[in-house]
Amino acid sequence: MKKAAAQGHTTAMFVLAMLHEDGVGVSKSMVEMVRWFEAVAQQGH
Repeated sequence: MKKAAAQGHTTAMFVLAMLHEDGVGVSKSMVEMVRWFEAVAQQGH
């Protein structure tokens, strides 16, 4: 998921943000959550 998000796949970015919000399979991090949500928003989603 992280690799796809890093490559610009917006669905992966959104899912990764949600995973960071809940700490599922990744560290629970509001900073990372916001980072990925902002990246998705910059893509127009």
